Amino acid sequence: MRLHVNRISICGSDVHYYTDGKIGDFVVERPMILGHESAGIVAEVGSKVKNVKVGDKVAMEPQEPCR
Repeated sequence: MRLHVNRISICGSDVHYYTDGKIGDFVVERPMILGHESAGIVAEVGSKVKNVKVGDKVAMEPQEPCR
């Protein structure tokens, strides 16, 4: 599936990384791009995709890579 991203936002964890440089045991030790809360429109789907269609508005979960 290919998406056209329309918006990206930051969440509470991004604020902690920015202000404190860490969350719990995870410490930012190199440059980190913040903003992973995303929404957009489905631009293309593969033959196995059955739950969305081109033009649908979607929110993305960046914690689950497809690889």
